[in-house]
Amino acid sequence: MIFVALFSWLAERLRDLAMWPINLVRDFPVRSGRLLMTLYLAFWGIVRFVPEAMAALRENRLRQWLYVENGRFIHWLHRFVNELFDFLGGPELGEFFFHLITNTTPLTGTEIGQAAVVFGETGMRYGDIRVAQGGLHNWIFKLNGNLAFATWRTIHLPLTGKHKRDNWPLMVHELTHIYQYEHVGTRYLGEAVYMLIKTKRDCYNYGG
Repeated sequence: MIFVALFSWLAERLRDLAMWPINLVRDFPVRSGRLLMTLYLAFWGIVRFVPEAMAALRENRLRQWLYVENGRFIHWLHRFVNELFDFLGGPELGEFFFHLITNTTPLTGTEIGQAAVVFGETGMRYGDIRVAQGGLHNWIFKLNGNLAFATWRTIHLPLTGKHKRDNWPLMVHELTHIYQYEHVGTRYLGEAVYMLIKTKRDCYNYGG
């Protein structure tokens, strides 16, 4: 039994490692497109900077304008760093190292079928999604109160408590984060964490 578990773990780690070059090629059009759009926004921001600054100075609202521009720059920088990270295959490398401390399994056929009802048959790369449980994750969940979370294409679940794998509404919630990642990239993670901090987790109290 232990040899089967070890073989399965090694097979999953080799699969994780192989996903880096595979997705570098497969996701190149989408990731490069996002990065080019972000660079275009930077170019356009530089072009309009001086005229808008002069207008703000004439209208005696330079301080307010600089405050808004600073926020825009921080937002742009966050977007640029995350899209460059995606372009270089950071998500795949991150998952490889994250998975070293735990056990991962793919979604079952039943789970894929149920997810397809919600997100569509081609809504996500269901075969690439992994569920991570056990290992050093047990220590992580002891610290965070057994709260499930998702990173890139991985759903991290505790082995005990309410946030287990058989909690399908929870699984749909975490799959939604993976759906966000597949459609906008890693930057959704930073935006989600920002909202958690800003609202003190009250963003989950939406009545759904």
